[in-house]
Amino acid sequence: NLNLALAEAAPSAEYPVMAYVHLTMRDAREDGLSSNAEYPRLEQLEDHLIPALTADNQAIFVGRNTTAGCRDFYFYLSNDKGWQQRVAQAMAAFPEYEYGADTREDSDWSTYFDFLYPGEADLQRMQNRRICILLEQNGDSLSLAREIRHWAYFTDDSQRQAYIDNVLDSQFKIEQIYQTDRKS
Repeated sequence: NLNLALAEAAPSAEYPVMAYVHLTMRDAREDGLSSNAEYPRLEQLEDHLIPALTADNQAIFVGRNTTAGCRDFYFYLSNDKGWQQRVAQAMAAFPEYEYGADTREDSDWSTYFDFLYPGEADLQRMQNRRICILLEQNGDSLSLAREIRHWAYFTDDSQRQAYIDNVLDSQFKIEQIYQTDRKS
């Protein structure tokens, strides 16, 4: 879970402090992710924790990471005063969970950009998955073969030929090649 939209406005000088809540899951799967049995309780915890910690606009939630049997919630704060107490108050509703919380200066939002924010390939996969979900919701069968058309433009003939060779080597076909007049 990551707020991708923040990348357009970040880093925010109003929120120079990175903060986190580190939660140890009680019933993680072997791969370190949440089990189906524990997932509803983790959803309840998240639905309580995030609003409790961001209600005063002194904190914004940026994302979470789940790995190795732990779930970490990341925030950016205007300042770190009272963070530990605020987390303790929010977590009091979930006494069965072990947790830790801390803060550090991070005015350039390196935790968000260097750790949480996906790389270009991961962003593409996420967008592709969203499209697949929408297609399935509208009755599309993703297992059906379909034609996909691409256009490519090149600055010179050698680039174009290298692309054509690569496409044909990959068992795709080229339907049409357009030649445009280049004017200097």
